[in-house]
Amino acid sequence: MFKGKSGVTLISLVVTIIVLIILASISVYSGLASIKSSRYTRFQNELEIMQAQVNLLYERYQEQILKGTEITEVGKDISIADANKVSTAFSGAGETDSSGYRYFDKETIRNLEIDGINGEFLVNIATRNVISLDGYEYEGIKYYTLQQINGESAEIGGLDRGNITVGSVTYEEMEKGYKIKIENVQCSKYSGWYSIKYREEKMGMYLTLEKRETNANYEFEVKSEGTYHILITDSAGKTYETTIEI
Repeated sequence: MFKGKSGVTLISLVVTIIVLIILASISVYSGLASIKSSRYTRFQNELEIMQAQVNLLYERYQEQILKGTEITEVGKDISIADANKVSTAFSGAGETDSSGYRYFDKETIRNLEIDGINGEFLVNIATRNVISLDGYEYEGIKYYTLQQINGESAEIGGLDRGNITVGSVTYEEMEKGYKIKIENVQCSKYSGWYSIKYREEKMGMYLTLEKRETNANYEFEVKSEGTYHILITDSAGKTYETTIEI
């Protein structure tokens, strides 16, 4: 009775629906991937804009930087930013020292008349380092700096900051306790001051002694024997770490 008549069978209908679902899924995935890629590109552009602006700020304050003066006129103290975000950003960027960093929030960026920026940043003008406060995850990798995106080292634009050098670290016994002597500390390039911290091996946190405005010798007293870890950090972000056994 139905011979010779054409029509849509149940099987062909199911196949058609499956094909349409697959095509729709591909389209949705492609669209989401495109959005993700677009946001990643925007994130990269923001880092490039900020890096260019920080390079200009470095030129503006270069005289102060070379004298070792910490730049506090631009940005805000990082203590007012979200502490968890700051810690995560420094860790994600591979930065172990927060010295010299300022918080560039939206108000700071607006006051500097920097266009095309939606994010917030941690900035060290003296070292020209720029770290995104929130970062951006793309294809399973969380990025915080332009150098991570470009696969470069942390040295901005090939800027060689050198290293801190120390002539010697010794100690002498006193009537009560010991005096640790740090001699001939030479800061890295673009730095004029350094801070000294120490901790006894059993102590969990470093004790900050003070900042020194020029390359110099330094000494401090401890009361007991032990292994002492000494950390010297200068305003260019370079560090020198050593231990002394008493």
